[in-house]
Amino acid sequence: MKKELEERLAEEFPFMRKRISLNEQMAAGAVTDLYSAYGCENRNGWYELLRGLCREITEIYEKYGCPVELIPDQVKEKYGTLRFYYSLPSADDEIHKNIAKEIREAVVKYERLSGEVCEECGKSGKLHHELPYICVLCDDCYRNTIIEKYR
Repeated sequence: MKKELEERLAEEFPFMRKRISLNEQMAAGAVTDLYSAYGCENRNGWYELLRGLCREITEIYEKYGCPVELIPDQVKEKYGTLRFYYSLPSADDEIHKNIAKEIREAVVKYERLSGEVCEECGKSGKLHHELPYICVLCDDCYRNTIIEKYR
């Protein structure tokens, strides 16, 4: 995803701010924070999906009167759909169990929705298995991909 879009997410949703750059992690000897090192490893068309997920995560925490404690571990495309991996602080109280359950449900919902959103432009799309990689594209982006492939 373009740096500008990642920055917009981080501005609107502080929990999406990167913490330790790739260079800092390499200097320390290992990449341990994939999200901070590589950001959102998906195309721009899923920006609004990610924004919706982040908004829902924020609303879940607000509903319980808690600050957002979610830490994104990795955001990427895998097998054509969005993957949003995250960590939550371990807490055994009922409120945090409910928060964890609702976040899990939101993530699954948005990962499922990504299978119907063009990863290039954000329009309605469908999953394509016939290209060299599995992806979700609208008809226009699919045609453009095929044209580029066979030029």
